Amino acid sequence: MPYAFTTTIRQVGATEYSVRIDEIDCGPADEATVDVAAAILGPGVPLVGKVLRQTCVLQPGGTAVTINPILGEISPATTPDRVVVENDPNNQPIPNIVDTEGVAVYDDATQSPLGPWGRLFHMSRPNAGADNVVITMYRISTRW
Repeated sequence: MPYAFTTTIRQVGATEYSVRIDEIDCGPADEATVDVAAAILGPGVPLVGKVLRQTCVLQPGGTAVTINPILGEISPATTPDRVVVENDPNNQPIPNIVDTEGVAVYDDATQSPLGPWGRLFHMSRPNAGADNVVITMYRISTRW
């Protein structure tokens, strides 16, 4: 099957959002969009926010043994200087579960074409294959 992802965004308080990304047949260069699927499902993530936690889990059964997730304001594959969250393999081993808290602030998310909220871009970057299943959660806040 070709790569596919589902993004679910829920507002879980006045200033916090929970984002879940389910990826199937994920390969090293596949990218998921962090936005709502339709305007009626809005709001999406805020245009300015703070990523409180990133949890990315490689599910058993695929070819890959590690992941190296990245989140950007613009596609990290084309604009690496707009990265919000990225695992640093020089300081942290590349695992099959990445769980990082108090990560980063972003202030210029791509405007969603579906409403007055932001659009971010996520890549799980498994180390091998295009048959991997990855589940990622982000907690994003508008509080400073």
